[in-house]
Amino acid sequence: GNMPLHIFVMKYRRMMNDLHDKDLDKGLFGLVMSTSKGGLCEVGCAVQNIYRKFLDDGRQFCLNESRERFRILQVLQDEPYIIARVEYGIIDTDINNEADRLSDEILYLEKEVWQALQDVVNLNNQILATVGDTIELSVQVQELSPLNRSDRLRSVTAFSFAVADMLDLTGLERQLLLDCTSAADRLRTVRKYLYTLREELMLKVATELDEAFN
Repeated sequence: GNMPLHIFVMKYRRMMNDLHDKDLDKGLFGLVMSTSKGGLCEVGCAVQNIYRKFLDDGRQFCLNESRERFRILQVLQDEPYIIARVEYGIIDTDINNEADRLSDEILYLEKEVWQALQDVVNLNNQILATVGDTIELSVQVQELSPLNRSDRLRSVTAFSFAVADMLDLTGLERQLLLDCTSAADRLRTVRKYLYTLREELMLKVATELDEAFN
């Protein structure tokens, strides 16, 4: 999904300048969370800068798109910014690319996630209607949904991350989803978040209706 970044720290300004001035990997760079002990998480996400605007004071507003997961193999440089040797191609271990279809369990889970996400959007829009606003499913989620893409073997992983991208998750929650190498486990986690949010929104809608009629 889209990932806007406000770049104001000098070393990251330099990194973005180097990416563009030297045409390094066509603006592709990695985002990796720090651990509680100050190290780096093993798994990160490659993102590509697709738009950059310079502000008057030298800060940069950058719009980026996430590409794929990677695993850090070796840190080659610490300063002025981190450069590492990485491995792409992290796959979910419960997806058999040689099979004709996904397992029944994963097919069931992604349909439940899809339905719960639609419920959450509809409930949100009932609440937002009072202020004349709405939210919509992202284009990526719609394109990757079980209804619109028949090649589920190649789509389910991206679908699970696209749904998670629409949720207001903490950095740690997002990192755990990145680390997860089971499509079923990731879908179950996303479903749990959606179910919790759906219950909260249902309660809020019921409360607003009760207040409107009393």
